[in-house]
Amino acid sequence: MKLAHAVKFRVIASPEREEVVKESILGLLGLPLDEVYEEEDVEFDVDEAEDFSGDELRFIRTSFTKTRNTNRVIESLQDGLSKGDREMLAGQPDRFDDELNFHVRLDLDSFLDGAYIVTEDGDCVHIRIKVAAYPAKKEKAKDVVKEILGVQE
Repeated sequence: MKLAHAVKFRVIASPEREEVVKESILGLLGLPLDEVYEEEDVEFDVDEAEDFSGDELRFIRTSFTKTRNTNRVIESLQDGLSKGDREMLAGQPDRFDDELNFHVRLDLDSFLDGAYIVTEDGDCVHIRIKVAAYPAKKEKAKDVVKEILGVQE
């Protein structure tokens, strides 16, 4: 069953962390990295910038739109998030925007270490899940997000 049309990632990191950020995101697919690059047609957009102190930054973005990949990412998030975080996220309707995108932020350092911890600030992995809700109404999307998060009422 299709739960998401797309899952998009956005991370701001130092140049030294660029590759490990990419590998950690691709790790959500649960496939060997060489297989991901060869078969899944995954691309990253990377923009360079400087912060206020002149240090270099990388804006790293990618998205998954194939159903098999969105499902793999959703499964990895279900497995990696604590039950408490999944229940908390499911109970926060303000995480939706008008296009039924569901927004989640994970702590960047924990994410790079393989742990998925929800955060509201600091260095983080911004995840935007375009919810596949039919009809495209917020109430239906809330039900789909509960399924995405593996939370039952």
